[in-house]
Amino acid sequence: MGRPVSPERSQILDAEITEEAAVIVYQTPRKVISVLENGIAKKWTRGDSQLHEMEALRVAKECGLLVPDVRGYGTTPAGKIWLAMDKIAGQPLEQVWKDLSKTKKTAIAQQLGAFMAQKRAMPPPEGHIGGPRAGQPGREIRQYHDYEIPACRDESEFNKYLLGALLWNTPVPFRNAFAECLRADHRIVYTHADFALRNIMVQDGQVTGVLDWENAGWFPEYWEYVKFFHQNFGNNDFRDYADIIFPRSFPNELITYTALLKYQYP
Repeated sequence: MGRPVSPERSQILDAEITEEAAVIVYQTPRKVISVLENGIAKKWTRGDSQLHEMEALRVAKECGLLVPDVRGYGTTPAGKIWLAMDKIAGQPLEQVWKDLSKTKKTAIAQQLGAFMAQKRAMPPPEGHIGGPRAGQPGREIRQYHDYEIPACRDESEFNKYLLGALLWNTPVPFRNAFAECLRADHRIVYTHADFALRNIMVQDGQVTGVLDWENAGWFPEYWEYVKFFHQNFGNNDFRDYADIIFPRSFPNELITYTALLKYQYP
């Protein structure tokens, strides 16, 4: 449990995935996003994360959240999975955040707070922690790899997953300390789990949508908070606005999770 499930880091070549008149707007060795002339965006990966994201987007849409409409999905003969969705207007918040005044940053943080409250108000499936649908495994990204989270019936089972991901040579006193610190009485809420500047779209000071729902699902209410601090990289003050974005803070869980990461597979 807790071993990486990330696909191999082989290059997705432009010629393998682009269609005529398509423009690549984002590309890494594991992921490519292209936009067609009709405004449809296509996201390509090696692995099954697109199917997970498709369901996550549908759940988010059911709640009326600002997310793109899913238009379809498919698999190429080479095994590359694509997900088609509407292109969201605007640009990533990552590109403009550093140039915004404190007043404008606060205004955006307040919009994100409203988004967060709406998302967390969704009623969870009974007896389920994990993916966007009851019984579906969840996903998480740590430092370098993606990991599958087995569908759990309650937070005690989820805590067993976290402890099961510890490195084999983690000292027993640390294992015992983590087990004692992990609570099992949190609310279960719908969670994006990669709520980072790069995944938030804005235009003229307004949030227009949130992208990349590959790790979304139903998790303890602190999960979004701790992931927020570890998925936002770089020398910026976005994390300083957490008290505006989140309805409450989870300082004890943040410290526990940060320590836990040190002893988990990266």
